[in-house]
Amino acid sequence: MNIHSSRISSLVLAIAVASLAGCAGAPIDPARIDDPALARIQAEFERIVAEAHADPDVEWTYGWAGNSAAKAAGDGSVRGLCYEWEELIHPRILPVCKDVGWEASGITLNFGWFSEHHSVVVWDPARVARDELLDTPDSAWVLDAWQRAQADVYRLSDWLDLPWIVFEPAHLEEVGPLE
Repeated sequence: MNIHSSRISSLVLAIAVASLAGCAGAPIDPARIDDPALARIQAEFERIVAEAHADPDVEWTYGWAGNSAAKAAGDGSVRGLCYEWEELIHPRILPVCKDVGWEASGITLNFGWFSEHHSVVVWDPARVARDELLDTPDSAWVLDAWQRAQADVYRLSDWLDLPWIVFEPAHLEEVGPLE
């Protein structure tokens, strides 16, 4: 397969994935969060996303179309790549996580592939250890603003079940600074 055919195949696959996203499981309704710690984390997450949208110097986008806009701008005036959301949210959510006794980490799906996706995962270490998160995905929650540019919270098990085409399973990662 030549490079042109490979790019066309990747584009067709990306469009298929994007079209399936409308059929994906919905994020948790914030009104249905009954854990006080998770409710505080979600409220802070909402504030962070609202603050990003209010920034007059940066347009925050989302999804596959947002990826194209952010890459086309190339100057930092348009952001919205999944890792940019992750790098924005992670350091700002840490103080609230610490305050409620929870932890946060980056999580990546399809690392090294064109459909690589980054987000933030939060959990209560009194309920589950970091190295057990991916084996007990009902014990953690994903903060994912890339899907809709909103403060979407998913149970990790539901996030993993979204209609991703999985080439490389999810793994936890360290989050770098937003540049």
